[in-house]
Amino acid sequence: EGEFIVDKMRCYDSSLLAIDLSAQADFDRNMMYPGPNLDEAQEDLLDGIQAWLAERQLDDQFAEFVVVYSTFVEQIEYERWLQELKGFVQA
Repeated sequence: EGEFIVDKMRCYDSSLLAIDLSAQADFDRNMMYPGPNLDEAQEDLLDGIQAWLAERQLDDQFAEFVVVYSTFVEQIEYERWLQELKGFVQA
């Protein structure tokens, strides 16, 4: 609700692993250590992570955009589904 929260962060050896959508890559990502809960990390580490995220504009404003955009996309998908259902029923 209006707040961007990061619980955990994983570091990948390769940027390709982060974007690979294959089942093997998904398995490899899930087998990696996810890191500690960040709410248990030292304050200076948290400050560094927050600064790193802020430089990339990953903040509360970005989180709010994701919520609004997700709602918009869900509505479009729902309307498309209704049209497909209408076509199926009329067939």
